[in-house]
Amino acid sequence: MREYQINYDAGSARAVPDSSLDALVRLREGDAALVYLYLIRNGGKMEPEQAEIDLGMDSDRLERAVASLQRLRVLRGATEEVTQIVAPIRQSIQPMEYTRQDVEKAENEDMQYRWLNTQAEKHLGHFPTYPERQRLLYIRQQIQLPFEVTALLMTHLAEEAQKRGKALSITTLQHKAADWAGLGIDSTEKAEAQIERESAFWTLWRGLGMGDRDPVKQEEEKLRGWLNQGFDPELIRRACEETIYNTGKLKWAYAGKILERWQTRGYRTPEDVDRGEAAAGSPGAVGGVQDAPVQSGFASAEAEAAYRERMRRLYEESRRENADGE
Repeated sequence: MREYQINYDAGSARAVPDSSLDALVRLREGDAALVYLYLIRNGGKMEPEQAEIDLGMDSDRLERAVASLQRLRVLRGATEEVTQIVAPIRQSIQPMEYTRQDVEKAENEDMQYRWLNTQAEKHLGHFPTYPERQRLLYIRQQIQLPFEVTALLMTHLAEEAQKRGKALSITTLQHKAADWAGLGIDSTEKAEAQIERESAFWTLWRGLGMGDRDPVKQEEEKLRGWLNQGFDPELIRRACEETIYNTGKLKWAYAGKILERWQTRGYRTPEDVDRGEAAAGSPGAVGGVQDAPVQSGFASAEAEAAYRERMRRLYEESRRENADGE
């Protein structure tokens, strides 16, 4: 092993939790690590505009890096309560080291592992391949979710995949199982609550008209983040629609500002928005752009129909742009 020594001034050194460093290494995202170092150097504070200049990042790259750090719980927003500063969500996924003899031994001796293979066969439409059985054994022995939790997760993922015309992915199951373990989902009650949140995400995703394609990382992080903050799925959809109407495309940061504004005003549902904005005379939207008209504010049915058609066209254009951007 080649050894290195870091050159640093002990008098100006800063302490960093080992757990945070471990989480960053497992994350394997250079931008996130760079932003974390930048924050340490600046006492934990950052002005986004200045950081973009100092780090040579555009706003999208910086936003993705910050989202990754927030997902690892090594970073929080200035207005967020501190629940746990360092709590890596995803366990480290190690390379598969199980031999065929290991797999065969588990099949012979572990009844619950055999059941996982049987259930996987039902969802896959074929008996799991050797690499798939390796991953199932990894889930069983290394991630160590309770058996009943793993069973619920497998069924949930298979059902969601079927809704999108796809089959269960054992790789996805492995990573999601690691996520759940990191989140402390260790009972059927917690699993059912998490499945409800997961289902809300996919219902929202389909409601946004994204079709059968899987979301890219930034899309998933934004939507899950808003759901985890307690925003109603229909309110999120409304914010996305208004974003497209105002800007011509789906800009996640813009939609987030709309949601923040509505939260400040106490709006929890689209109906709250309609009533509140109508009473307030439809004040300016984010950045001074006018909000989309509320239903009660159209001059005529024809005006409303024209607005809805424009919304539909812009939404379709945004969907194609998002799909091309993958």
